[in-house]
Amino acid sequence: MPYTQMAKPIHNYLLTKAKGILLLPHQNPDPDALSSVCTFMYYLDRIGKPYTAFCGTSFKTSVDFLPNLKNIQTDPAVLEGKEFDTVCTFDAGDLKRAISTPALEAVTKNVLVINFDHHFSREHWGDMRLVDTDASSTTMVLYNYLKYNHITIDHHLSTCILTGLISDTENFTNAATRASTLQVASDLMRRGGNINLIKEELLKDKTIAGLKFWSVIFERLYHNPKHKLAVTYVKKSDAEHYTIDEDELAGVSNFIKMMKDADVVLFLKETHDGKVKGSLRTTGDFDCAGLAMQLGGGGHRKAAGFAVDGLIREHKDGYIMIEGDSEEVKKLNELIQLV
Repeated sequence: MPYTQMAKPIHNYLLTKAKGILLLPHQNPDPDALSSVCTFMYYLDRIGKPYTAFCGTSFKTSVDFLPNLKNIQTDPAVLEGKEFDTVCTFDAGDLKRAISTPALEAVTKNVLVINFDHHFSREHWGDMRLVDTDASSTTMVLYNYLKYNHITIDHHLSTCILTGLISDTENFTNAATRASTLQVASDLMRRGGNINLIKEELLKDKTIAGLKFWSVIFERLYHNPKHKLAVTYVKKSDAEHYTIDEDELAGVSNFIKMMKDADVVLFLKETHDGKVKGSLRTTGDFDCAGLAMQLGGGGHRKAAGFAVDGLIREHKDGYIMIEGDSEEVKKLNELIQLV
C-alpha cells in the first residue's frame, strides 16, 4: 500500500517545510478533481498552512454546493508576484494536464511536485507520489491519507470526499466500485457526509435540450465489428445548433457502454483548440488504459481518455475519420474506420 510509505512523509513535509503551496486539479476538471482540491483546502486550513488553489481552465460544475469551491481561482493574475516551492496536483494522470498554461509553467519552475491520484501512469511522475490505482477516486486516496495522519474527518471533509467517490463510481454502479468503496462511503455518511445533497446536485443534471442532443449522438452511433468497438462523436459545429453545457455530455460514454453489441465504447469530441478528445469505456475485460496510452492518453482499465490534434471528418459510408498527421491519429483511424 502506498500510504504506509508516503502518507506521513508528505504530511510532515507540508507541515514543516512547504512555504508556498499551489493546489492544481487537471484542466477541465471533473467533480472528483474539484472535490479533491476542496478536501485538501480544508486539510491545509486545519494544519494552518496557506495556499493558492488554481485551475488552468475555467470550469462549470455540478459541485458548486461545496462551500470552498469558490476559492479555486482561474484568473492568471492571482499568480502574479507569488512564489511557490510546492505544487500539489490532483487526479491529473499526467503533469501536463495540471500545469497546462504558460502562466502555470512560469510559476512552477524548480518546485517540488506532490502527485495525488488514482490513475495508472507509466511515467510515475512527481517528486512525492501518493497514487493508489485500487482507490475508486482521488478523494478516496485523500480519505486514506487523512486517516493515516490522524486528521479528524468532519462533515465538511466527508461531503467533499463522498462527492468525488459518488461521481467516479457513477453512484456506486461502475467497475470502480469495490467493497472498500462502500466501507469508506458508509464511514463518511456516519461522519456527516450529505449524500442526499450530493445526489440531488450531482446526479440530477440533465435538461430537455441536453437529452435531445443525446438523441443526435445516439443516431451517429456505429459499430466496428472488427474491433468490437462502438463509436459516436460530437463536432464543434454542433454548438451552433445545440446550446448545452459541457457537463451534460459527460455521461454519454458511460450510458452507451451498457450496450451488449460491443466490448468497448469510444466517444469522440472536437474541441475549439483543434483537438479531438476521446473517452473509452467498457464493462468487460478490454484494457481501456492500454489503448489510451497508445493514443497519448491514460486512465483506468475500465475507463480512460486521450486527445489528439485533428478534426472529425464524416465519411459517406457512415463512419468517421480523423484528419491529422500524427502516429496517434493513424492508430485511431485504424480503429474507427469501416473497411
